[in-house]
Amino acid sequence: MFLLASCLGVNNYSNSAAYKGKVILNTLNSKQLSFSILLTSNKNSTIIQIQRPFYGNFLQIKYDNSTKLMKYISKDGSYEIDAEIPRNIGNILNNCLLKDNYVDEVLESNQSFNIECFKSNDRTNFNIKYKNSFFEGFLIKNG
Repeated sequence: MFLLASCLGVNNYSNSAAYKGKVILNTLNSKQLSFSILLTSNKNSTIIQIQRPFYGNFLQIKYDNSTKLMKYISKDGSYEIDAEIPRNIGNILNNCLLKDNYVDEVLESNQSFNIECFKSNDRTNFNIKYKNSFFEGFLIKNG
């Protein structure tokens, strides 16, 4: 799923919004995993960086709004994909972060992507179901 980040740091872009938080991954085939998450978004791109304590950067995901391509960067290398996530992921992220409540289901390539977001004080809480994985967590705006 689109919420997993790399050895590279998140660049500091002008006119960008930055968020930090936690995400917990539950799958049918493995135990529960917890990650720290950093998200930076501006009009050109969205960068999601996932980290594990004592491991460091686990995966970085860069989404380019103009080309609609997503690039995964990890310690094992990097690659681009254009079919594994909803094509309007930028809009989904913006709606999740900016609205008080947001629910969406996207069907693409016979896969269902469900997201529910809601605000609680200064936190954006989210629940995502994609394929056989379930993600839950929160994001807090930096600054």
